[in-house]
Amino acid sequence: MTFDYLVPASCRSGIGTVRIVSFGFGHAEPPAAHLLVDLRVHFRDPHVSPDLRGKTARDAEVREAVMSTSGANLLVVGLADTVDGFVHGPAAAGAPGVVTTTPVVVAVGCSGGRHRAPTIASALAAALTGNVQAAIRYGLAHAAGQYVQRSLDVTLHHRDLDKPVIQRPEVTK
Repeated sequence: MTFDYLVPASCRSGIGTVRIVSFGFGHAEPPAAHLLVDLRVHFRDPHVSPDLRGKTARDAEVREAVMSTSGANLLVVGLADTVDGFVHGPAAAGAPGVVTTTPVVVAVGCSGGRHRAPTIASALAAALTGNVQAAIRYGLAHAAGQYVQRSLDVTLHHRDLDKPVIQRPEVTK
């Protein structure tokens, strides 16, 4: 497995491990995960725009289209809080300040894994790492600011980002 975004070792404390995987349901089964987020129905699909179809979450236009969808920022903030709950949950023995040693795996999926899923997954990684500069690209600097001192060990892998565009029937915006 290769990771497109790794938090530098110098920034890691190893006190809580989070693995985020973006994927496309149209390419293969979802990866095993503690949290599975399905974006296929509720969030704007850049694939419907011919101008965005061939682009990916690496492109600012795609990130803007996804993050401008009503509820996208709220979803990322809610996911960050949920992941934080898993990290500090029952596997951490309930002691204050103790975190689980079991990695928390979050799988974020959309139809093709090139637009919505990698954008939301990247925004979540930026927030959880407290990387305010990266989070600004997603309109989430405030969320990242809450995690600056958390020192979570976060890895992000985009399983299907570089796979071909899935051909599907034309849909209207």
